[in-house]
Amino acid sequence: MGNVQALAEDFMVGTVFSTNLDKREIVVVPLEKGDATDVTKSKDGIVARLSDDALVVNRMGRHVYPGCVSPGGIIRLWGRMDEKEKVFYAAELRCWGGGGGHDPTGVRRRLHRRRGWNCPGGPTFHGGR
Repeated sequence: MGNVQALAEDFMVGTVFSTNLDKREIVVVPLEKGDATDVTKSKDGIVARLSDDALVVNRMGRHVYPGCVSPGGIIRLWGRMDEKEKVFYAAELRCWGGGGGHDPTGVRRRLHRRRGWNCPGGPTFHGGR
């Protein structure tokens, strides 16, 4: 076998405390499992610097934050944490939540439209878990 190397990425889920689009920075308060911290009172935020790939290009051709990036919004970030600088360099950003996401192909819409109609519990039945 050849020499196979894998690149590890850090992952963070957190609540947006503040944003600065000029610097492409977001201050994120990380969420621990089961944590319901009030971010307005927290000062333990981590600065996340975003790459161009983590931003969205609007109709004017400018890089902007996705719609969920506003104070109080919950986001997921992938990238690497620089412990020396205490900065998270984010290569990818995604919004947290189940609804209202971008569905360019319509696949999710079609799947959800049919959900439950063939299930024994009727149209509101979403599985046995």
